[in-house]
Amino acid sequence: MLRINTVSLCLSGVLAFGLPSVLTGCGKAEDPAVKRDVYKAPAPRLNKNGQSVDLNGWDRSSQRTLDIHDGVDVRGSGAAQVEIAATCRRGDADSHRTITTNEQNLIPLLQFLPEDLLVADLSEKDAICGFKITLLNSNNSRHIFSIDNATIRDAQQPTASLEQNGRKLTEPRVRLSQGALNGINFRAPLPGSSAAVICRDARSPQLAVGAVGGISEFDLNGMIPREGRLDNVLETNAKQLCRIAFAVNGLNQAITPLFELQLSLAPLRLTAGPQDHRSSAGYDFDPTADSVLRGGSVQLMTFLVENPSASARTVRLAKQALNTQLYIYMGNRTERTQTITRRFIAVEPGGGVIGDSASHWKLSVPAQSQLQINVSFRPPTGLHCNDPDSTPFPPAGLPNFALDFLESFKVEEVGDNNQVIATMNADLGPRFYQNISDALIKKYQPAQVPNLCGW
Repeated sequence: MLRINTVSLCLSGVLAFGLPSVLTGCGKAEDPAVKRDVYKAPAPRLNKNGQSVDLNGWDRSSQRTLDIHDGVDVRGSGAAQVEIAATCRRGDADSHRTITTNEQNLIPLLQFLPEDLLVADLSEKDAICGFKITLLNSNNSRHIFSIDNATIRDAQQPTASLEQNGRKLTEPRVRLSQGALNGINFRAPLPGSSAAVICRDARSPQLAVGAVGGISEFDLNGMIPREGRLDNVLETNAKQLCRIAFAVNGLNQAITPLFELQLSLAPLRLTAGPQDHRSSAGYDFDPTADSVLRGGSVQLMTFLVENPSASARTVRLAKQALNTQLYIYMGNRTERTQTITRRFIAVEPGGGVIGDSASHWKLSVPAQSQLQINVSFRPPTGLHCNDPDSTPFPPAGLPNFALDFLESFKVEEVGDNNQVIATMNADLGPRFYQNISDALIKKYQPAQVPNLCGW
């Protein structure tokens, strides 16, 4: 419902909402020197999708809706200054915003709607807003218009757009990733304006822009949490609903369509395991030498995936190169060989398994914690050489395929739809792996079982 209050004030008068609608002067009311200034302004008009609409007629309509791209037209009001206060509710969340402007023509809703609504998907749930429009003349007298219970929607085409390699992106809620913004541009109708990426929980620093620019130009690593958000909000909510807002003199003039933006979190780290696995010879392996030579396994490495962020992350671990052919020389190494194909490398997640396919494990790494992955090697069962003329062939440390496996070991971070976000390698260096091989030779050499020919 539209309400009109006429207020008369002298230059020093100040009126707060909730005071009587008419104030007759300052000081003593009977003072004849006090000059009354009664400011009567015509009601503003609404600009709806480019059409001028009478505010009184709209207020009596059964379709009391406004689009975020509509505006309030104050031409002809004689106002020297306009103050608009918005109070909105969407679901059970309330939001507020107040602006003051010297604009004497069209004032877009984008300028005085709470920012929460600009980054909300209004197609899923409408917002209901009330507006108090205060027109002030040069003597600081004011005329107040109130609009109650307006339904706010987002159905019109924005004047700013997103493009990919020159093609306008028209699909709703385009999905973008901070790590893949090359070729994603904006096109704005306001050259020389400033702009920011505004999101549900944070906004980028303001940036001076031209008519066309790339989203990658914005400092997305320097996103500033919005008022009322925790400092680490982007650690727990890295997927944000966003727009680019273009402003002049600090007030929004245009926005792009909504888009989903996957922000980059602090990277996961893949490191070698706990220090207590080490020994002066390199790595200290269990179980005992005898059990290894009878087919037991050797723990080669413990990897740790460390998650420094405040939200759980998802990684996948390939089951690559687990089945390997190994040539065993028996007796005269030029005459008799045996080929064994078996799972010599075992990769065992220490927990967090949320998916197990033929090719990968899918693992959850808890927030601000770590996930352990064990890699072990199981040599072939000990071979006894019954031929008295056989020549033992001692192993050359760890088989090459096992070293190759460790050197190529990687863990991939994945998103909701299994797309790879980042790939981690331990990158421990060749000397580290040589230490492992040397330790195996020292501890598990065939001399400990004289009749073993080798693996």
